[in-house]
Amino acid sequence: MKQSIGTWLSLLSLLLLTGCWDQVELTERGFVMAVAIDLNKEGKVELTTQIYKPLQVSTSGSIQPTDAYFNLKNVQDSVFEAVRDIPTLLGRRAQWSHQRIVLISDAYVQKRGLRDVLDFFNRDHEPRMSSNLFVTEGKASAFLEEKPLVESTTGQQLKRIQEAAAQYSGKTMKMNLLDMNLMLRNKTGHAVAPYIGLMQADDAPFAVKGVVLLDDGKMVGALSPNRTEYLLMLMNKYHYAIIQTPCGGTDELNAGGLNNSIEVVQSQAKLASDYAAGVLHATVTVNITGSLAEAHCADVTTAEKEARFIVETEDRVQTNLEAVVQELQTKKLDVLGFGDQVYRSNPSLWKSLESDWGEHFQRARFTYDVKLTLLDTGMHAGKQMQVQ
Repeated sequence: MKQSIGTWLSLLSLLLLTGCWDQVELTERGFVMAVAIDLNKEGKVELTTQIYKPLQVSTSGSIQPTDAYFNLKNVQDSVFEAVRDIPTLLGRRAQWSHQRIVLISDAYVQKRGLRDVLDFFNRDHEPRMSSNLFVTEGKASAFLEEKPLVESTTGQQLKRIQEAAAQYSGKTMKMNLLDMNLMLRNKTGHAVAPYIGLMQADDAPFAVKGVVLLDDGKMVGALSPNRTEYLLMLMNKYHYAIIQTPCGGTDELNAGGLNNSIEVVQSQAKLASDYAAGVLHATVTVNITGSLAEAHCADVTTAEKEARFIVETEDRVQTNLEAVVQELQTKKLDVLGFGDQVYRSNPSLWKSLESDWGEHFQRARFTYDVKLTLLDTGMHAGKQMQVQ
């Protein structure tokens, strides 16, 4: 009797178990790898999605050579409406869990800004906030038409370009949708976003263009890749890159390549603020650690000569930092987080300055303290191989 009761209770408990009542088969999904957003001539949203294409297997069992993706384009009044129309063209439900990157044209960002695009990705539960973001020079859809170099899809290729360029060259910055959201929520409304363009070259069609400058989500300018290096240094986001100093006593780098190069292995920056006599003061402290990688004209054969070379390099870095800050002050764009620094240290002061922060930032006085630690010269003698 007891055994019978136990059996019935076990069977009844099965009714409480959940099942896959809302499952979607893989053959009913279209996996989105990348998204490109443009404005057409009528001002409507032109959405291009790069969708993963399953491998085609013949009846003999051999795999048919084909691209691993295809692009799908549609036009609607809003991003969300364009996204919801994908099944009407594809015959499958769009699956966003594998999305790698979002591309937005500079024309779109100049006219509409990033906020309406981010609003869709924030509110919809399917897209990944870890997807990388690029503002494109020209139409964003043109980038998805290029073939990937080593990755299986163009979206993955662009994601890897952004991450590698930010990590090893400092020519642009790494940014995903979540990072962009957080930056746009700062006290000033000023932000930056990675910028990329196309080159007329089959072997390397993509070229990072530095960063774009944003005011309330709209593009108002851009910084070149060389300037971007020092912006990242100011923002304490500079990783493994190269600092160059020119030969011949000139201020500009030599196009012929005769420059000294230092491989940076560590960079730490700190920004401190003060307010006195109605003027903001900012102190920028930068500590750089690196090794001499190229010495076309540098002489570090003695301790005195090495110390002189270090001072010259520190002066070169400071000059570039000053140039970046001056450009930002001219545009009244505080992308350095200076306003947030003032808010955290003195909320009441920030309240009195917030309404016309751009003017206060433009008049702020910056001082710099740059220190370079040279780990090694790459050779025991420290002499340049090229005879000048």
